[in-house]
Amino acid sequence: MSESTTAAVYRTAEQGVVPVDVLCDAGQVRLGHASAALNLLTRAYAHQFEEPRGSLPAGTFAQHFDAGRAHQQLSRMNRYIQNGAQYWFIPDDGPFQATWAWRGLAKISPSRADRLQRLGLKSPNGYLNDIVVDPAEQSQGNGSILLHAALTQSGLDHTRSLTLDAFEENVTTNVWFRRLGMHATSAEVPPLSLNGGAQELSQVRYTSDGRVSMGDIALRLLEAKQLVVGPAEA
Repeated sequence: MSESTTAAVYRTAEQGVVPVDVLCDAGQVRLGHASAALNLLTRAYAHQFEEPRGSLPAGTFAQHFDAGRAHQQLSRMNRYIQNGAQYWFIPDDGPFQATWAWRGLAKISPSRADRLQRLGLKSPNGYLNDIVVDPAEQSQGNGSILLHAALTQSGLDHTRSLTLDAFEENVTTNVWFRRLGMHATSAEVPPLSLNGGAQELSQVRYTSDGRVSMGDIALRLLEAKQLVVGPAEA
C-alpha cells in the first residue's frame, strides 16, 4: 500500500521496472507513510552503524526511531512538505503486503543559500536531507534511482548546485558522493544526537558548489547505472 503519486518508472538491468512514488502535498501524507519512513530508517541505520558493522550498540536506532513516534513523524513530514520538501520513495507493494513499506527514500528541499535566493530573485539550490535504502535492496541501483528522481522531477532548477550532510562513518556513501562530483567542505555540521545525546554520529557537508550542477549529477547517475526513465503510466 502507498496511496501516493507514482511520478516515474525506471528500468534497470538488475531489477527491471522500478516505480518511484512522491509525497509533495501535505494532504497526501498518512500515518502509514510516517511509520514506513521510521521503519526504513531503523533498518538501514541499524545495519550500517550498529555493532558489529558500526560503532554504536545494538538497538540504538530501534530506541531512537521508536514506533510510538509515528504521529510526531507525521507532523514533521507535513511541516517539511509545507516548507517545500518532497519525499521520493520506492514502495514495497508485494502481493501479500498489508501495510505501508518502503524499499528506499530520498528527501529533497529547496535551499536558499544567498540573499538573491532568499528574496526570490534567483532559483534555489537543492538540499538532499536524506537518502536511505533498505539493506536487502542495496547495490541494485535503488539509491541512484531515488537521487535521480529527486534531482530531475522535483521542480528544482537543474542548473543549481546540490548540498547534503553525510555521516562520516558511512565510507561507501561518501565515496559515491565524491564520484558524482561533490566535495567535502570545511563547514561545521552538528552531529546527529541519538537518544538524548547518549550516542552521536559525526557528519560532513558535501556540495557541488556551482562547479557541478544537479543536472550534471543526474546525468552521471544515468550513465553509471544505465537507467532508463519512462512515464509514470508505463
